Amino acid sequence: MKLLKNNKTFFSLFLSSVFTMFGASLFSIVFLIYATSFQNKSLMVSIAEVFIVLPAFLSIYTGFWADKTKDKSKMMIFIGIMQMFFFLLIAIIIGLTHNFISFFIIGIIKFISDLLSSYKNGLRIPILQKNLKSNEVSSAFGQLQSFGSILEIVGQTFGVMFLSLTGQSFTIVAILNAFLYLISALILLFFKRYLTFNSAVSSISRLNIRETFSQIKSVFSKEKNNKFVITILSIIFINFILSGIGPVTDLALTNLHPFGNNYGVSVLIFNCFLSSGMIVGSLFMNDFLNETKMNTIILYVFGFSTLFGILLMHLTFLAPMVLFSIAYCASKTSPRVNSLILNNISPDNLGKVSGGISTLFTFSVPFGASLFIFIANLTSIVITFYIISLISLLGFLMMFLLNRQNSIK
Repeated sequence: MKLLKNNKTFFSLFLSSVFTMFGASLFSIVFLIYATSFQNKSLMVSIAEVFIVLPAFLSIYTGFWADKTKDKSKMMIFIGIMQMFFFLLIAIIIGLTHNFISFFIIGIIKFISDLLSSYKNGLRIPILQKNLKSNEVSSAFGQLQSFGSILEIVGQTFGVMFLSLTGQSFTIVAILNAFLYLISALILLFFKRYLTFNSAVSSISRLNIRETFSQIKSVFSKEKNNKFVITILSIIFINFILSGIGPVTDLALTNLHPFGNNYGVSVLIFNCFLSSGMIVGSLFMNDFLNETKMNTIILYVFGFSTLFGILLMHLTFLAPMVLFSIAYCASKTSPRVNSLILNNISPDNLGKVSGGISTLFTFSVPFGASLFIFIANLTSIVITFYIISLISLLGFLMMFLLNRQNSIK
């Protein structure tokens, strides 16, 4: 927390991000609830999910354009103002009409707003690189990640409560969201003099995927004994597995009753352990895992994931503690990667490389959730968790053999 007190640049970006992340989380859950107000609920919710997930696949492109932007701080403020007007427009549309066309237009506006948020993240990275010391980077991104996890929970909870208090007024929620983005922009405007950055701007006119992939490879080569392809695939695989563990666990708890017969309480306890692991792991970056190689941390995640699937079926009351351990270890990878990016990539390529890594790591998430839910409905929850444990065990053995090979060398 000393970084927040002593570094005005990080404080301003952090505080601005708090309002942005809170608004994004709030409206995502509200948008899904809005989708259920139509006749064909399943179809509308599926379309809403597409609008919510799709921007993550385009991070490499928004990062590319962020690298080409000259006045990054001014553009960040401008984007916040634009997002405010976008949500005021959504409020007007919701107030005027309620049909598929209006829903689709709202979805497109939200999609554009999320793209702009991704673009703004790319603009933020060179500012952080300029104003953070190399030993502060992991801590900074850990704090952003931990509060992101907190705000996701708080934002969704508040969104549901606020809708209830306003009598399901989606218009008022959209206006509130516009207000949050305005505050975010005003914070950046107030601290603009601290938002300094290196003036280097990418001169590349077209995005070269092969070159970007090569730069991403160079980032991971800075970690000693890391085999690039295996490390990338392992992290993608972890995201794939973890995206399936959550929803399948929720399904399993309909039949398992580790904490009494109240389903809601059981889900809440598991979610609290998961969120707590992510938050605590993100806040304490200088812990006993600080000097541990990334491949070893990935090994731990695979090991705990293997154990979780087995314990949930046979010793369910112990599973939340393992879930905490999974989240704690997994929380170390993203700040570590961001630290490698800021310390090893030139300012004119930061957004592109960061966006490329983000795209690589997130594209497997919707597939993992969909696949494991499909398997659970097709076969059984028990078989699904055995499959998850088996896949995790294979990942564990692969990383164990890789680490052993590296130690022999």
